[in-house]
Amino acid sequence: ADIDADADMELVVTLSAEPEADHGFGIFSNLVVLDNRAGAFIVAFESAPPGGEYYPELAPVAVRSVDDLNGDGNGDLTYVVTTCGASTCTHTVHAVSSVDGSFVRLTPDDGLFMATADISFSDADGDGVLEIVLSGGYFGSVGAGVQRGRTETYALSGERYELAETVYEPSDLLYFAIIDADRLFDEGRYLDAAQAYTAALADGSLVETGLHENERAELSAYATFRTGLAQLANGGSILYAYFPADDLGILNNTLSTTFAPAYEASGDLHSACLAVRNHIAANEDAFREVWEYGYANPVFDAENVCPF
Repeated sequence: ADIDADADMELVVTLSAEPEADHGFGIFSNLVVLDNRAGAFIVAFESAPPGGEYYPELAPVAVRSVDDLNGDGNGDLTYVVTTCGASTCTHTVHAVSSVDGSFVRLTPDDGLFMATADISFSDADGDGVLEIVLSGGYFGSVGAGVQRGRTETYALSGERYELAETVYEPSDLLYFAIIDADRLFDEGRYLDAAQAYTAALADGSLVETGLHENERAELSAYATFRTGLAQLANGGSILYAYFPADDLGILNNTLSTTFAPAYEASGDLHSACLAVRNHIAANEDAFREVWEYGYANPVFDAENVCPF
Protein backbone atom coordinates (compact mmCIF):
# COMPACT_ATOMS: atom_id res chain seq x y z
CA ALA A 1 0.00 0.00 0.00
CA ASP A 2 1.02 3.63 -0.44
CA ILE A 3 1.23 4.80 3.16
CA ASP A 4 3.63 7.71 2.77
CA ALA A 5 1.85 9.61 -0.04
CA ASP A 6 4.75 9.38 -2.47
CA ALA A 7 2.72 7.57 -5.19
CA ASP A 8 4.94 4.48 -4.80
CA MET A 9 3.82 1.32 -3.11
CA GLU A 10 5.45 0.28 0.16
CA LEU A 11 5.63 -3.32 1.31
CA VAL A 12 4.37 -4.08 4.80
CA VAL A 13 5.89 -7.40 5.85
CA THR A 14 5.46 -9.51 8.98
CA LEU A 15 8.41 -11.69 9.89
CA SER A 16 8.25 -14.63 12.27
CA ALA A 17 10.38 -17.50 13.52
CA GLU A 18 9.97 -20.25 16.04
CA PRO A 19 11.95 -19.73 19.24
CA GLU A 20 14.44 -22.27 20.43
CA ALA A 21 13.27 -24.65 23.12
CA ASP A 22 14.60 -22.67 26.07
CA HIS A 23 12.50 -19.63 25.06
CA GLY A 24 9.17 -21.37 25.57
CA PHE A 25 6.29 -21.85 23.16
CA GLY A 26 4.99 -19.46 20.51
CA ILE A 27 6.85 -17.50 17.87
CA PHE A 28 9.05 -14.44 17.59
CA SER A 29 7.48 -11.85 15.30
CA ASN A 30 8.15 -8.39 13.95
CA LEU A 31 6.74 -6.07 11.30
CA VAL A 32 8.64 -3.86 8.87
CA VAL A 33 7.74 -1.31 6.21
CA LEU A 34 9.97 -1.54 3.13
CA ASP A 35 10.09 1.70 1.15
CA ASN A 36 11.37 1.96 -2.41
CA ARG A 37 13.87 4.81 -2.44
CA ALA A 38 16.13 5.45 -5.41
CA GLY A 39 15.43 2.02 -6.83
CA ALA A 40 16.14 0.01 -3.69
CA PHE A 41 13.94 -1.08 -0.80
CA ILE A 42 15.04 0.07 2.64
CA VAL A 43 13.55 -0.56 6.10
CA ALA A 44 11.59 2.64 6.77
CA PHE A 45 9.83 1.40 9.92
CA GLU A 46 10.20 -1.54 12.28
CA SER A 47 7.65 -2.48 14.94
CA ALA A 48 10.29 -3.53 17.46
CA PRO A 49 13.68 -1.83 17.65
CA PRO A 50 16.67 -3.69 16.14
CA GLY A 51 18.48 -5.67 18.80
CA GLY A 52 15.57 -5.37 21.21
CA GLU A 53 14.40 -8.27 23.31
CA TYR A 54 11.65 -10.23 21.59
CA TYR A 55 9.17 -12.28 23.55
CA PRO A 56 7.43 -15.35 22.14
CA GLU A 57 3.86 -14.68 21.04
CA LEU A 58 1.02 -17.01 20.22
CA ALA A 59 0.28 -15.26 16.93
CA PRO A 60 2.42 -13.17 14.58
CA VAL A 61 2.24 -9.41 14.57
CA ALA A 62 -0.77 -8.73 12.35
CA VAL A 63 -1.56 -5.89 9.98
CA ARG A 64 -4.94 -4.51 11.02
CA SER A 65 -5.44 -1.80 8.41
CA VAL A 66 -3.72 0.61 6.03
CA ASP A 67 -6.62 3.07 5.99
CA ASP A 68 -6.47 6.79 6.63
CA LEU A 69 -6.92 7.28 10.38
CA ASN A 70 -6.07 10.93 10.93
CA GLY A 71 -8.01 12.38 8.00
CA ASP A 72 -5.03 13.75 6.07
CA GLY A 73 -5.89 11.74 2.95
CA ASN A 74 -2.91 9.39 3.29
CA GLY A 75 -2.91 5.80 4.40
CA ASP A 76 -1.83 4.98 7.95
CA LEU A 77 -0.59 1.64 9.21
CA THR A 78 -2.32 -0.08 12.14
CA TYR A 79 -1.00 -3.37 13.48
CA VAL A 80 -1.76 -5.63 16.42
CA VAL A 81 0.61 -7.49 18.73
CA THR A 82 -0.94 -10.44 20.56
CA THR A 83 0.67 -11.78 23.72
CA CYS A 84 -0.78 -14.69 25.66
CA GLY A 85 -0.40 -16.06 29.15
CA ALA A 86 -1.73 -19.33 30.50
CA SER A 87 -5.38 -18.29 30.22
CA THR A 88 -5.69 -14.87 28.56
CA CYS A 89 -4.45 -13.13 25.43
CA THR A 90 -3.84 -9.38 25.39
CA HIS A 91 -4.12 -7.44 22.15
CA THR A 92 -2.04 -4.29 21.71
CA VAL A 93 -2.87 -1.85 18.91
CA HIS A 94 -0.21 0.36 17.32
CA ALA A 95 -0.78 3.00 14.65
CA VAL A 96 1.87 4.85 12.67
CA SER A 97 1.71 7.60 10.06
CA SER A 98 4.22 8.98 7.60
CA VAL A 99 5.27 12.60 8.08
CA ASP A 100 7.83 14.14 5.73
CA GLY A 101 9.16 10.74 4.75
CA SER A 102 9.50 9.40 8.30
CA PHE A 103 7.12 7.20 10.21
CA VAL A 104 5.80 8.55 13.53
CA ARG A 105 3.61 6.84 16.09
CA LEU A 106 -0.01 7.90 16.47
CA THR A 107 -0.43 5.67 19.52
CA PRO A 108 1.66 5.67 22.73
CA ASP A 109 4.99 3.86 22.51
CA ASP A 110 3.56 0.85 24.36
CA GLY A 111 0.37 0.90 22.28
CA LEU A 112 -3.29 0.66 23.27
CA PHE A 113 -3.90 -2.67 24.97
CA MET A 114 -6.72 -4.71 26.43
CA ALA A 115 -7.25 -8.34 27.37
CA THR A 116 -9.37 -10.31 24.88
CA ALA A 117 -10.06 -7.21 22.84
CA ASP A 118 -12.16 -6.78 19.73
CA ILE A 119 -10.69 -3.92 17.70
CA SER A 120 -12.64 -1.60 15.43
CA PHE A 121 -12.60 1.92 14.04
CA SER A 122 -15.34 4.53 14.00
CA ASP A 123 -15.95 8.17 13.20
CA ALA A 124 -18.65 8.89 15.74
CA ASP A 125 -18.41 12.67 15.45
CA GLY A 126 -18.14 12.75 11.64
CA ASP A 127 -14.96 14.84 11.58
CA GLY A 128 -13.14 12.52 9.17
CA VAL A 129 -10.76 11.28 11.88
CA LEU A 130 -11.25 7.69 13.00
CA GLU A 131 -11.44 6.67 16.64
CA ILE A 132 -9.84 3.40 17.73
CA VAL A 133 -12.28 1.26 19.72
CA LEU A 134 -11.30 -1.67 21.96
CA SER A 135 -14.05 -3.85 23.44
CA GLY A 136 -13.56 -6.74 25.85
CA GLY A 137 -11.35 -6.73 28.92
CA TYR A 138 -12.12 -10.21 30.22
CA PHE A 139 -9.48 -12.42 31.85
CA GLY A 140 -9.72 -16.19 31.63
CA SER A 141 -8.41 -17.19 35.06
CA VAL A 142 -10.38 -17.75 38.26
CA GLY A 143 -8.06 -15.36 40.12
CA ALA A 144 -9.41 -12.45 38.07
CA GLY A 145 -12.55 -12.53 40.20
CA VAL A 146 -15.84 -10.95 39.19
CA GLN A 147 -15.71 -9.16 35.86
CA ARG A 148 -17.63 -7.04 33.41
CA GLY A 149 -16.56 -6.03 29.94
CA ARG A 150 -15.86 -2.50 28.81
CA THR A 151 -15.45 -0.47 25.64
CA GLU A 152 -12.62 2.05 25.43
CA THR A 153 -12.69 4.71 22.72
CA TYR A 154 -9.43 6.45 21.84
CA ALA A 155 -9.56 9.73 19.92
CA LEU A 156 -6.76 11.60 18.22
CA SER A 157 -5.65 14.50 20.42
CA GLY A 158 -2.95 16.52 18.75
CA GLU A 159 -0.54 13.95 17.35
CA ARG A 160 -1.44 10.98 19.58
CA TYR A 161 -4.47 8.86 20.38
CA GLU A 162 -5.70 9.28 23.96
CA LEU A 163 -8.49 7.64 25.92
CA ALA A 164 -11.67 9.63 25.34
CA GLU A 165 -14.34 7.42 26.89
CA THR A 166 -14.78 4.18 28.82
CA VAL A 167 -18.18 2.50 28.92
CA TYR A 168 -18.71 -0.53 31.15
CA GLU A 169 -21.19 -3.28 30.48
CA PRO A 170 -24.27 -3.28 32.73
CA SER A 171 -24.01 -5.37 35.88
CA ASP A 172 -26.43 -6.38 38.65
CA LEU A 173 -23.63 -6.55 41.26
CA LEU A 174 -23.70 -4.09 44.15
CA TYR A 175 -19.90 -4.15 44.14
CA PHE A 176 -19.68 -2.64 40.65
CA ALA A 177 -22.27 0.02 41.50
CA ILE A 178 -20.02 1.08 44.40
CA ILE A 179 -16.94 1.05 42.14
CA ASP A 180 -18.77 3.31 39.65
CA ALA A 181 -19.57 5.75 42.46
CA ASP A 182 -15.90 5.62 43.50
CA ARG A 183 -14.88 6.75 40.02
CA LEU A 184 -17.12 9.80 40.29
CA PHE A 185 -15.58 10.55 43.69
CA ASP A 186 -12.04 10.20 42.27
CA GLU A 187 -12.95 12.67 39.49
CA GLY A 188 -13.97 15.24 42.12
CA ARG A 189 -17.66 14.96 41.23
CA TYR A 190 -18.65 14.69 44.88
CA LEU A 191 -22.36 15.45 44.61
CA ASP A 192 -22.74 12.95 41.77
CA ALA A 193 -20.78 10.40 43.80
CA ALA A 194 -22.98 10.89 46.87
CA GLN A 195 -26.07 10.38 44.75
CA ALA A 196 -24.57 7.27 43.13
CA TYR A 197 -23.69 5.70 46.50
CA THR A 198 -27.19 6.44 47.79
CA ALA A 199 -28.83 5.02 44.67
CA ALA A 200 -26.74 1.86 44.88
CA LEU A 201 -27.76 1.26 48.48
CA ALA A 202 -31.43 1.87 47.65
CA ASP A 203 -31.47 -0.48 44.65
CA GLY A 204 -32.82 -3.78 45.91
CA SER A 205 -32.13 -5.50 42.58
CA LEU A 206 -28.36 -5.32 43.06
CA VAL A 207 -26.90 -8.60 44.30
CA GLU A 208 -23.79 -9.80 46.09
CA THR A 209 -20.86 -11.55 44.41
CA GLY A 210 -20.84 -14.27 47.04
CA LEU A 211 -17.10 -13.88 47.57
CA HIS A 212 -17.31 -12.53 51.13
CA GLU A 213 -19.20 -13.09 54.34
CA ASN A 214 -21.24 -10.01 55.30
CA GLU A 215 -20.54 -8.64 51.82
CA ARG A 216 -23.63 -6.45 51.54
CA ALA A 217 -23.13 -5.05 55.04
CA GLU A 218 -19.46 -4.27 54.35
CA LEU A 219 -20.21 -2.58 51.01
CA SER A 220 -23.09 -0.65 52.55
CA ALA A 221 -20.92 0.57 55.44
CA TYR A 222 -18.24 1.73 53.03
CA ALA A 223 -20.75 3.47 50.74
CA THR A 224 -22.40 5.17 53.72
CA PHE A 225 -19.03 6.50 54.92
CA ARG A 226 -18.11 7.74 51.44
CA THR A 227 -21.50 9.43 51.07
CA GLY A 228 -20.85 11.51 54.16
CA LEU A 229 -17.31 12.25 53.03
CA ALA A 230 -18.56 13.36 49.61
CA GLN A 231 -21.13 15.65 51.23
CA LEU A 232 -18.39 17.31 53.27
CA ALA A 233 -16.06 17.60 50.27
CA ASN A 234 -18.88 19.23 48.33
CA GLY A 235 -19.13 21.99 50.95
CA GLY A 236 -21.93 20.55 53.06
CA SER A 237 -21.98 20.13 56.81
CA ILE A 238 -21.34 16.84 58.55
CA LEU A 239 -24.34 14.55 58.49
CA TYR A 240 -24.09 12.11 61.36
CA ALA A 241 -26.54 9.80 59.66
CA TYR A 242 -23.68 8.96 57.31
CA PHE A 243 -21.36 8.01 60.20
CA PRO A 244 -23.30 5.30 62.04
CA ALA A 245 -22.40 3.62 65.32
CA ASP A 246 -20.10 0.62 65.10
CA ASP A 247 -21.73 -2.65 64.07
CA LEU A 248 -19.83 -5.55 65.58
CA GLY A 249 -18.04 -7.54 62.91
CA ILE A 250 -18.50 -5.03 60.06
CA LEU A 251 -15.00 -3.73 59.42
CA ASN A 252 -15.96 -0.84 57.14
CA ASN A 253 -18.12 0.69 59.87
CA THR A 254 -14.90 1.50 61.70
CA LEU A 255 -14.15 4.03 58.95
CA SER A 256 -17.07 6.11 60.19
CA THR A 257 -16.41 5.59 63.87
CA THR A 258 -12.78 6.66 63.37
CA PHE A 259 -13.57 9.64 61.16
CA ALA A 260 -16.47 11.21 63.07
CA PRO A 261 -14.76 11.98 66.41
CA ALA A 262 -11.58 13.11 64.65
CA TYR A 263 -13.53 15.51 62.47
CA GLU A 264 -15.65 16.74 65.37
CA ALA A 265 -12.49 17.50 67.37
CA SER A 266 -10.58 19.25 64.56
CA GLY A 267 -13.18 20.41 62.02
CA ASP A 268 -10.54 19.53 59.44
CA LEU A 269 -10.92 16.98 56.64
CA HIS A 270 -7.21 16.29 56.45
CA SER A 271 -6.85 15.54 60.15
CA ALA A 272 -9.89 13.27 60.12
CA CYS A 273 -8.72 11.44 57.00
CA LEU A 274 -5.27 11.01 58.51
CA ALA A 275 -6.90 9.28 61.48
CA VAL A 276 -8.77 6.98 59.07
CA ARG A 277 -5.63 6.14 57.11
CA ASN A 278 -3.72 5.38 60.31
CA HIS A 279 -6.58 3.11 61.39
CA ILE A 280 -6.48 1.29 58.04
CA ALA A 281 -2.69 0.93 58.25
CA ALA A 282 -3.05 -0.70 61.65
CA ASN A 283 -5.58 -3.19 60.21
CA GLU A 284 -4.31 -3.37 56.63
CA ASP A 285 -4.51 -7.14 56.18
CA ALA A 286 -8.12 -7.26 57.36
CA PHE A 287 -9.15 -4.42 55.04
CA ARG A 288 -7.38 -5.97 52.05
CA GLU A 289 -9.17 -9.26 52.66
CA VAL A 290 -12.56 -7.55 52.79
CA TRP A 291 -11.77 -5.72 49.54
CA GLU A 292 -10.33 -8.65 47.59
CA TYR A 293 -12.53 -9.20 44.51
CA GLY A 294 -9.90 -10.54 42.08
CA TYR A 295 -7.01 -9.01 40.18
CA ALA A 296 -9.26 -7.74 37.38
CA ASN A 297 -10.67 -5.20 39.84
CA PRO A 298 -9.21 -2.19 41.67
CA VAL A 299 -6.65 -2.95 44.36
CA PHE A 300 -7.59 -1.65 47.82
CA ASP A 301 -5.85 1.69 48.33
CA ALA A 302 -5.96 3.24 51.79
CA GLU A 303 -4.95 6.66 50.41
CA ASN A 304 -8.03 6.73 48.18
CA VAL A 305 -10.50 5.70 50.90
CA CYS A 306 -10.11 9.08 52.62
CA PRO A 307 -7.93 11.16 50.28
CA PHE A 308 -8.07 14.61 51.85
